Amino acid sequence: MFQKFILVFICFSFLSSFVFASYDNLVTDLFAYHGKQVVYPDSSNYDVFVTAKDFSLSLIDSMVDGVEDTMVTYKDLSVRAYRFSFSFLNNSLDFFNSVVVTKDDMVLSCDKGNIIFPNLVSAKGEVRFMYQDYQSLSDEAIYNLEKHYITLNGNASLSSKGDYVKGDKIVFDLANESVLSGGRSKIKLSTDRFDP
Repeated sequence: MFQKFILVFICFSFLSSFVFASYDNLVTDLFAYHGKQVVYPDSSNYDVFVTAKDFSLSLIDSMVDGVEDTMVTYKDLSVRAYRFSFSFLNNSLDFFNSVVVTKDDMVLSCDKGNIIFPNLVSAKGEVRFMYQDYQSLSDEAIYNLEKHYITLNGNASLSSKGDYVKGDKIVFDLANESVLSGGRSKIKLSTDRFDP
């Protein structure tokens, strides 16, 4: 029995490596037999690096999925999560379970989210945001990388050095350190902030 298993394993190992010996053959066969035109992006133009324990690649759907200890890095933005799914067509990354997004001094953690490259990060489920002396909690957040502001929605709170803002919606401009709160809000500010 063991000898048959070894023989089958060896045959499978050698034969499976010849099924699609090159990417060019795969692309040609997909078009010839299935009418699917597949173009893989030139990776020399991107600054995206991806690691995961397991990958699956769908050339027809232009998707890459990664599972277990995944990390995606784009320039100075880094995302760690248990699982991710990247769409080449939409240039977007969905990430799930134990997510941590970092960029410079900013750390954002959540249950799940999405990045539409290169400008927008959306996070949902117990969102925690930290930037310098600021911390926040909310149900969801949208971080605009280009404009350097984050919008916190649902049970949102933003605090720093004993001061805080709580509300349904809080917009925090990281560049100017200004806050705009919408809906029912509660604010506590120290008078030390107003000293000239």
